[in-house]
Amino acid sequence: MVEARVDPKDVDAVARILAEVAGNPASIDRDTQRVWVQVGDKSLLRTASRRLDEAGVTVSELALRRPSLDEVFFALTGRPADEEPAVEFDMEGSNA
Repeated sequence: MVEARVDPKDVDAVARILAEVAGNPASIDRDTQRVWVQVGDKSLLRTASRRLDEAGVTVSELALRRPSLDEVFFALTGRPADEEPAVEFDMEGSNA
């Protein structure tokens, strides 16, 4: 996984660039200004750094690391692992 910490104004631009480099959608945590993307090739960190530089985007941190289980869950479901799933009930009160 390539992860970047960025200025809030650059989050969307960084997400777009990292997604293009990796060929995978990027995940964003706007509270921490973190953007990360799954990569299959470690050399993509260098490519990502070059592309961010060419775009004039400054990042405070850019790293290659293994994703946590929570990050994998978020990437797969689009929601944090600690978020309760919505449960629907029919009129008799049983699960739908």
